[in-house]
Amino acid sequence: MSGAYRKYPATYVPTGYDLETGLESVGRGWEELVRRAFEALPEGHTIVQVKEKFGSLRIYFEPNERAYEDLLDELASESLTICEVCGNPGRLRTDRYWQRTLCDEHAFRR
Repeated sequence: MSGAYRKYPATYVPTGYDLETGLESVGRGWEELVRRAFEALPEGHTIVQVKEKFGSLRIYFEPNERAYEDLLDELASESLTICEVCGNPGRLRTDRYWQRTLCDEHAFRR
């Protein structure tokens, strides 16, 4: 749970992502991973953020549930093998302190 919930539980309303917003938050290459996360979302839970961080897919949700968190960890690991841009096989690459998971074609395109 977020700090806002713990401090003001009676007034906290989580702002959740819907599937469309989640898909817009990362490259189309990770579309299938994001869809799988939304399809498996337990009832009564909310996805509060979808993003790329340190080259992998990150999805945050509330309230915490270990089984779903394990699935999201698996999706994050899988994202490190898929080009975020196109969905082809990719790998983590670093360019001037920025990390992204890209295929050869998109890694060398400037």
